[in-house]
Amino acid sequence: MKKYLTLFAIILAMQNANAGVFDGTQGDGTEGDPYLIYNITDLKEVADSMPNLYSYNRDLHFKLMADITTPVDFRIEGFGPSNSIYNRTFDGNKYKITLNLNMPQNAGVALFKTVESNAVVKNLSVDGEVIGNIYVAGIVGRSYGTIENCINYANITGLGNGRVGGIAGEKWGQIIACNNYGTIINSIVNATTFSLYTGGIVGLSNNGVISKCINAGNVICNNVINDSNVGGIVGQMSGATNHILEYCLNIGCVTGSSFVGGICGMYFYSNNSSIITNCINAGFVKGNKTVSGITVLNAIANGVAISNCINTGVIIADTETEVGAILGRIPYNNNGATITNCHYDKQFCIYKGVNGQDVPGVSGHITRNMVGRKLASLLGDTDWTYVEGATLIESLYPQLKAFSESPDERKSDESKVGATPIFLYDGIKD
Repeated sequence: MKKYLTLFAIILAMQNANAGVFDGTQGDGTEGDPYLIYNITDLKEVADSMPNLYSYNRDLHFKLMADITTPVDFRIEGFGPSNSIYNRTFDGNKYKITLNLNMPQNAGVALFKTVESNAVVKNLSVDGEVIGNIYVAGIVGRSYGTIENCINYANITGLGNGRVGGIAGEKWGQIIACNNYGTIINSIVNATTFSLYTGGIVGLSNNGVISKCINAGNVICNNVINDSNVGGIVGQMSGATNHILEYCLNIGCVTGSSFVGGICGMYFYSNNSSIITNCINAGFVKGNKTVSGITVLNAIANGVAISNCINTGVIIADTETEVGAILGRIPYNNNGATITNCHYDKQFCIYKGVNGQDVPGVSGHITRNMVGRKLASLLGDTDWTYVEGATLIESLYPQLKAFSESPDERKSDESKVGATPIFLYDGIKD
């Protein structure tokens, strides 16, 4: 009898050890043979397993195998603990998850509430509707890891303390090759005690890299009292060393009150060597003050280098306070910020390059002098491509190779949209 009781105790202990941990019927959870997710039951099991992965020392990988529609207010609470040493990958496998999140009082409202430092979410699309308070997004509410090759089609609405984005609400890690097509709205109107952060890709970026991302959705911040910090790609880049924003394109409309930018609403500060480079704004940008085609620099910003950026979009400001086609402001005494080789179409942007003036490193051109290969000698052929038509009006603005040469037709099509000029009469003769 004692022998059977001992065996029963061992079985019971094994069952308890695995309670709540994903145990899919296909795959073993390794990188080469991930657990396969076919339906909402499987996805719920992933969600249920997250709090237990650290405790049970599990190094799991997941792969989506079909489109899934989630029930109301379903989200995955976490994807590993802070500073996790475990590598967890969620591969969307180019499938789509449709969300129905209406959680106006909650933080971290997204498919994943949080992903941690070694987590990777990739090849995933989301659609539907997302409403939350803070850290609101389509893919991840608060990300310390890597989000790669993901697409948001969902409409995202923030109703509280900000940090709203198409891909992530707030991030410290990497966002690579992601697109947003949804409408992103930070709808609180009277934010008197805090600033808001709203971006087509990410609301607030604290560190890491944003690279090869496209925003094609409308990005709106309705706050009329405090700073909006609203941008086509990112609402605000905050303090970090080696913070990088590169190879990004905005073709969406961006509107807010102050600190409104086609690429980045505001670059706050940095200790050294942060860059914004090779970015294009071709979208409509409107604000009250501190408005720009690329970004607005905070008064104490230092050590940031802005280079090889183009604005061909229309900039509209209610006042002429710190408004520019490239930058809305240069910090006090310049503070080590450098601007090189940036260009704008002065037929569409009535404000000059930086705070109403052209400065070294910023050049305004009429449309005909920006299309075809007119800027090739300045931008080079490494990162840029040029289309020179049989006639002048068949030529395009310069395009980033990351998009124009992409095998993804959506990215190449969006590249052409951003590069298509409208010629105003300037005595053009062919």
